[in-house]
Amino acid sequence: MLDPTSPLCYLLHTMFIRRVRKKDPQTGSTYFYYQLVESHRTPNGPRQRTLLNLGKLDFEPKDLKKLAQRIEEILQGQNPIFPPSQQIEQTARHFASLLRKKRLQSAPAQSQEAKPTWHTVDLDSLKSEDVRTVGAEIVAAWAYEKLSMSTILKNCGFNEADINRAKVLIVGKLIHPASERETFQWFQQRSALEEVMGIAPKHVSLSSLYRTADRLVAEKEAIEPALVERERELFGLGEKIILYDLTNTYFEGNPCAQEAQRGASKVHLEIYKALGVRPRPLKRLMTIE
Repeated sequence: MLDPTSPLCYLLHTMFIRRVRKKDPQTGSTYFYYQLVESHRTPNGPRQRTLLNLGKLDFEPKDLKKLAQRIEEILQGQNPIFPPSQQIEQTARHFASLLRKKRLQSAPAQSQEAKPTWHTVDLDSLKSEDVRTVGAEIVAAWAYEKLSMSTILKNCGFNEADINRAKVLIVGKLIHPASERETFQWFQQRSALEEVMGIAPKHVSLSSLYRTADRLVAEKEAIEPALVERERELFGLGEKIILYDLTNTYFEGNPCAQEAQRGASKVHLEIYKALGVRPRPLKRLMTIE
């Protein structure tokens, strides 16, 4: 058996994508869909088995072969010799994730009465692949659902794909604060957010994250009040007015500052402010003359 890290293994691809033709009995129209198929040997000779239904794919025939090879490489923990296009890479990771989930779900459950089997393992022989962070993602997903963020975004006109992209941005800014480009790389390469929140990577591109970020900013005035009301429901927040005595607070610097005025009996520039506090305090900021 060849070592999976051996370069020879890159030539032994057993997966391919098959085009299937189907006719709708009601309309009589013909359409095509695709399947991920694997060749394997049996006592009766080579056979093929369907691993996953891929639905409709918008790829050229030559790219379908690259897609199947990349899916197989991801499942085997191999890096490609020639990196594929971004579209092929994202789609391959999406289908590889679906196939992993399918295999886990179809794995036979262990009997509770089964006795443990012990083996001696050389720790130096162990290796990890496709390592992802998951702890912070689970906490962030819980908070996201508690705040009913998807409902709030849907009320602002976001569709399902937009909401999934917003999840990447919102949770990404919470866990890994960075630019949209860095957030995109974090989601694609290091985070298990895809599995935790059920987000399809093929629908999340860098340009789509930029567009969604702009939409979130544009809908800020509608999103923030909805979040405030939701937080008040969750935590029983009431409205309070808090007065701060800031008569001894002063500025040092430009005497023409808009927020400052000269005091009646002091050399320093003084400020007099009162603050009305509820979940959005800045909206209640006032000046006492």
